[in-house]
Amino acid sequence: MATRGISKRPDYGYIESLDVQCEMIEITSSTPYLDVAWIGTDSNGHTHRGDDLLATLAERYGLNYWCEDCRDEHDDFEGYFCRKCGEQVHPGTKVDIGPRYMPGLMTAGLVIRDGFTIERWELSGPTAELFASAPPDTFNEASELLEADPNSHRVSRSVTGGR
Repeated sequence: MATRGISKRPDYGYIESLDVQCEMIEITSSTPYLDVAWIGTDSNGHTHRGDDLLATLAERYGLNYWCEDCRDEHDDFEGYFCRKCGEQVHPGTKVDIGPRYMPGLMTAGLVIRDGFTIERWELSGPTAELFASAPPDTFNEASELLEADPNSHRVSRSVTGGR
């Protein structure tokens, strides 16, 4: 969570606060998956890498067949084979030993102020990411971006009294 106050030109309005949150999605797996750091060599000396697997290896599948259990067609994966010599290669895999996460939907709460006007907004997705990485300098810039985004919602707008 981050809060940012920006006041480059308060007379033109400014972002008073920005509260950014990002949902973290657990992607831990007990199933082995490709190790992108793997580097291997087949018996003919051809080098293969996990980070660019299909550049040197081809996936091979068996013939299509009808499965009565799930009532769908299948083609069994037979493995990876070297594109140069045809030898079957077994790329390195790994299994998670602890939780693993990836960033999910980013949301933000935004308060912008222009003179006596205060607006509170809820942002999500790309607009929240934009404001988190490079927030606009002025109330007008922020308002234009927010009004154009169907995923941003004004929660409230209030006008405070002057002196």
